Amino acid sequence: MFAETEKKKDLLNARRPLSENLKDYEEALALFDLAYTSLKLDGSALTAEGVNRIIQGGIVEGVSLREHDEIESFRGILRVFADMLHMGVTLDRRELVRIYGVLTRDANPRFRSGSPILYHLDYTPTHYSDIPSALDRLFRELFARDYGGDCIRRAADMHDGIIAIYPFSERTETLAVMALQYELVRNGYPIAPLGLKDRDYNEMVANGIKSGDHDALYACVLDAVDQKIDLLLELSKDA
Repeated sequence: MFAETEKKKDLLNARRPLSENLKDYEEALALFDLAYTSLKLDGSALTAEGVNRIIQGGIVEGVSLREHDEIESFRGILRVFADMLHMGVTLDRRELVRIYGVLTRDANPRFRSGSPILYHLDYTPTHYSDIPSALDRLFRELFARDYGGDCIRRAADMHDGIIAIYPFSERTETLAVMALQYELVRNGYPIAPLGLKDRDYNEMVANGIKSGDHDALYACVLDAVDQKIDLLLELSKDA
């Protein structure tokens, strides 16, 4: 399926630059997909309609100010992605920390200083003293490995690798999703909406980091990317 998705991606990118209206729609959809996917995987009860309303500047009753604020942080993430793409940046430890700082609105983010048991994953991550070297090794190995051009598989492996290390005490799963999404857009793919509930996501991640088999996440991401490209191709066919 990857080869077919790659061909669709090339067809879509051959149609660029898109019309201004379609470009604006694609950017709005990227923000929605990034925010809604991340909040849903984090266990938020915010609906798609609620996310859209907040994106458009509205207030949703019964939704915390923190969640309203989080959606704004995803605008910042997309700006960082654009800057990184302009500079030709390949993700590494330094850029991962940068993304985390934007995500959390923390000007000086620090790696966790303890060694927790991740009960939701039934897993004990890398010792905190080994986090910097473990991240450096992860990125070095990811970009040295021969994926046969399949950057979507690299993105899935990157996601699970970051969670296995678990560099921050909070929002590491969201950070891992951001890393996955950047690896997609860096290779010419659109932001992918992962249609998973938090329980299914946690089960998939737990199996992946403990077994080393990331095929389930890969299949999920590949399918999401393929459907997103199909949508954009349909919208742009007569543009």
